[in-house]
Amino acid sequence: MRAKTFFIILITVLATIVIMQNNEAIQLKALLWEFQISKLLLLLCFLVLGIILGLLLTKRPRPEKTDLSAPGRPLDPEDKSFLE
Repeated sequence: MRAKTFFIILITVLATIVIMQNNEAIQLKALLWEFQISKLLLLLCFLVLGIILGLLLTKRPRPEKTDLSAPGRPLDPEDKSFLE
């Protein structure tokens, strides 16, 4: 099993344990609204939101690979002057 897979399973198990232990209702006040929500649901929503944001922020476009060692490729003038 790869380390990344093990780490994901471990975090999932720990998050499930913490979320399941917090199942009582809490009163939430947000700006002008006030409502009751299960702590379990609130923790789960923030966990999912954090995972989605983490995935979106770590996705980077991969640069295109260019073959710089292609035979017959002419040197740029800057490279020629540097080598001389």
